[in-house]
Amino acid sequence: MNTKSIALLLAATTVLAACKTEVDAAPAAEVVEATPTNAEPKTAPKTAKRLKLDATKSTVAFVGAKVTGSHRGTFEQPTGYVEMNGDEVLGLQIDIATKNLEIEPAKLQGHLASPDFFDVEKYPKASFTLVKLTEGGSDGATHTIEGDLTLRGVTKRVTFPATVSIDDQAVSAKATFRIDRTQFGIVYKGMADDLIKNDVMLDIALRFSRSDQA
Repeated sequence: MNTKSIALLLAATTVLAACKTEVDAAPAAEVVEATPTNAEPKTAPKTAKRLKLDATKSTVAFVGAKVTGSHRGTFEQPTGYVEMNGDEVLGLQIDIATKNLEIEPAKLQGHLASPDFFDVEKYPKASFTLVKLTEGGSDGATHTIEGDLTLRGVTKRVTFPATVSIDDQAVSAKATFRIDRTQFGIVYKGMADDLIKNDVMLDIALRFSRSDQA
């Protein structure tokens, strides 16, 4: 690397550190290694029901930022279910087809789909599986969610605050938090004069209708 490149890299790093975006304002999820359990899977009671995710009223979005600004993208048509026994959440599974990535401009969409980022051809699926739902949470949340997030073939245990609503009509959950993309193997730094932040914000809203069983 020549002297000019080093200078540009140092300048971009300084600007990036000073540039605050909505990504920085989001609470940071706790991310640790996912530890498998040897416990026997619990058998759901006969009264349990699986409610199908309503993709038309659910959003799985992300925001990435770099020196020159930020970009918001979405993964369209997520699928999944929540398993309920009355008003008790027994399980949750969300699956995403990474090829359903939508972001502007088209050039950026193509780059995010490439091996530099999501590598959608090699890793066509991302998923989240609930491990534990606990009442109470930071940043004004009603609950704390702990689960296994699989992205780009890497699975990590993530814990983050969420607002969960359960009534006679639907089960809903909203969460906004940030993760370090490099922990999931997304390590592309960007251009020397336009570095990309490691932290990415996830902005998720899920709705499961009581009348739509999976």
